[in-house]
Amino acid sequence: MLPVMGGANLRRMTTPPTPPRATADQLGRYLSRVDLGPQSLDGATGASLTRLHEAHLRAIPFENLEIHLGRPMRLEPDALFADLVDRRRGGYCFQMNELFALVATALGYRVERFAARVRFGNPMPMPPRSHQCLRVTDAAGGRWFCDVGFGGASPIRPLPWRLDEPVDQQLADYVLTRGAADEVVVRTRLHGGDWQDMITLTEEVQQPIDFRYANYALSHMSDSKFVVSRIASRLVDGARLNFQDGTLRRISATDVAVEQFTPGAEQRLLRETFGLELPEVLPWLARA
Repeated sequence: MLPVMGGANLRRMTTPPTPPRATADQLGRYLSRVDLGPQSLDGATGASLTRLHEAHLRAIPFENLEIHLGRPMRLEPDALFADLVDRRRGGYCFQMNELFALVATALGYRVERFAARVRFGNPMPMPPRSHQCLRVTDAAGGRWFCDVGFGGASPIRPLPWRLDEPVDQQLADYVLTRGAADEVVVRTRLHGGDWQDMITLTEEVQQPIDFRYANYALSHMSDSKFVVSRIASRLVDGARLNFQDGTLRRISATDVAVEQFTPGAEQRLLRETFGLELPEVLPWLARA
């Protein structure tokens, strides 16, 4: 016979967990890292969210170099602040967007985490849900799509959560549409180019623990692009810098400039241009 569930047990099963958030100390360290003083943020407004989103992309690079240093891509809140803030490193979607979610929640925003399928540059007909992105609601009820963790194609600023309204963001255009299976599709295009699907997602809210297995797979599977390639991306004035395996692409609103780097020059690039604090000896360069 199955046990009879009392009201207290039922409440424990159905009550959603308390949203994780940055502590006051972590929030202060983060704002210093992205070069924003508390006076720069005027409450949980859409304008403040926009400043925060762009500041994050300018200060904290998208990168996967911990994998190539033989270290784990850590997702625990304390580890995120230690790695991306204190050690001045970057991360990929699970780290970048989770850090942003912790900060936004601490600032008074409501944050929903979604799992998405990556379509951009992906030949797989049904890619796995291997990307984390966010919907953030401000104090006035405005809803925004936020993604500081898509690397070389992340929107510079949050996108209004409204369908079929293209947004021009200097380096690219973006639009949210509805897909055939009722998913939300986020699309992008470089100016003068064709629209491309970036990601597709359902509006099923995820918890931080839901991304642990995808994070492990992306950082360990032999066919994962993050295991195969060294990647870094950063937003700078008027351009986005996208680095992969010795090649740097500087993407502006009008063109793409490509430059190849020797191992010694790559080390300087990652430290000086991307602002990454790295070990003195990088193992992949020592093997080159």
